[in-house]
Amino acid sequence: TLLLLLPLLVYAVSVSHPLMYLLFSSRYTLAPFYFAVIAIGSTIGIVGTYASNLQVGYGDTRKFMYYQLLAVAIQVVLLFALTPTFGADGALLALFVISQILIGIIYVHVLYKQFAFKHETGRVIRLVVPSAILLVALYFLTLALHNSMLALVTNLVAVIALFPPIVAVFGGVKRENVEFVREIGKRLKIQKPLNYILDYAEFFIRGKSIKPNPSS
Repeated sequence: TLLLLLPLLVYAVSVSHPLMYLLFSSRYTLAPFYFAVIAIGSTIGIVGTYASNLQVGYGDTRKFMYYQLLAVAIQVVLLFALTPTFGADGALLALFVISQILIGIIYVHVLYKQFAFKHETGRVIRLVVPSAILLVALYFLTLALHNSMLALVTNLVAVIALFPPIVAVFGGVKRENVEFVREIGKRLKIQKPLNYILDYAEFFIRGKSIKPNPSS
């Protein structure tokens, strides 16, 4: 899921200003900020969704309800704490950033303790770190282009060209991940354009995998 969402997130957040100005108007100066916060917070929230689905799948509905109520309690407390002082910005940060991070930490603990998630943590980090680096680079590219509509095109090309190699260098993607995304493309009827991108990504995975192991 992250392999699909992270490049979309990187692109959307990096062009939040020109994208919001295109869809709405430059008069809504806070729209890009709100959009970026909601996009990032929703992505962080995937951790909680994944963990809660695992709990329901394993029939552990009691713990599922407990953590859901805990999540609601965290959001309510943060809303009462931040909204009076910061207004709409505080509510947005409470619901989509701070609470999502806290809930994510709780659910990561659940995944570690209940589902032996430790072996996947490194893979997630190797996906998130290069994505964050690319996001910062593209954000400054958008600024260099003065938040113009040209950034919508240049950043899209940059994400397609740079995301596969940088994630491959960090070791965040394997060939089976690429094949999984390929299967999703078949179901969504976007197989042909997606295959070009996936073939490009596999080039870097192959190049990385044939390097000799220094420990051998």
